[in-house]
Amino acid sequence: MVYPTRLTHGPAMGTYSAGDRLPMKGNPTISRADVAAFMHQAAHGTEWINRAAVISD
Repeated sequence: MVYPTRLTHGPAMGTYSAGDRLPMKGNPTISRADVAAFMHQAAHGTEWINRAAVISD
């Protein structure tokens, strides 16, 4: 499972944070392109098997 913060239509920045829990302030955002890149990486690796990720810029 991937739980992104508020999604935007912006371009991929390539710099995002992912973790089981993330400290957040305000109204964090992340681009759909960055979420897609993270999901692609997670699907081809072993780090996120059986774990849920919170992802944000």
